Amino acid sequence: MLGHASGSKVTGGYGVLPKGILEKRVELVNSISFPGLMLDHLKAAKRASEAE
Repeated sequence: MLGHASGSKVTGGYGVLPKGILEKRVELVNSISFPGLMLDHLKAAKRASEAE
């Protein structure tokens, strides 16, 4: 979401955000909901792989 902070002249400024923009993006992403979406099986799979 932030882009590239260094590199070519084309992408060099992508990582520079005005104050408050990052907080607004975090708020936006955290506000997304998908009613009825079940992701519990992904958590169980992760725990199983970490136990190995």
